[in-house]
Amino acid sequence: EQVDEAMSTSSPDDKIMELRKAEMHRLSGLPRFPDHLPEDESGVLLSDRIRHYCKTYELIAPFHEGQLRPASYVLSVGRNYSIGGQQGALSDGMPLNIGPYQVAIIETLETINMPEYLIGRWNVQTKRAYQGLLWVGGAQVDPGFRGQLCCPIYNLSKEAVTLYFRDTQIGRAHV
Repeated sequence: EQVDEAMSTSSPDDKIMELRKAEMHRLSGLPRFPDHLPEDESGVLLSDRIRHYCKTYELIAPFHEGQLRPASYVLSVGRNYSIGGQQGALSDGMPLNIGPYQVAIIETLETINMPEYLIGRWNVQTKRAYQGLLWVGGAQVDPGFRGQLCCPIYNLSKEAVTLYFRDTQIGRAHV
């Protein structure tokens, strides 16, 4: 609420700086991982280890058991997006229409808190690829990354594709 009150009398640049400052403060409060990879960890994390890291260190937050897969986690469409340089924000039930041959940059709902000794991989789900969506960004989440992921998605089809805030059928992350 204090950020909202301060922002109502601030310039647009001041508002952006306040939002960035608030986000940096939020991210700095995430739990810290141990400095080194546990000796028993190797390869891709399976669901039991993903669950452990999510519950102990907020690897992915918010974490929902129903989005956990055997060796991955299904990511959700977040609030913020941009199409054609026009920024927007979604709310519950609001559609995001990605027109034919358009690129949309979509923020994930989840915050990622990646330890310094792991990388993540992510990509569009097969269901969305069949609809014509192509992931245009890098597929790697770097060690130490903290924040929400932004995914540029290109609609290669001749038909519009509609996504919704909190839609869990967009991408999958592997750690």
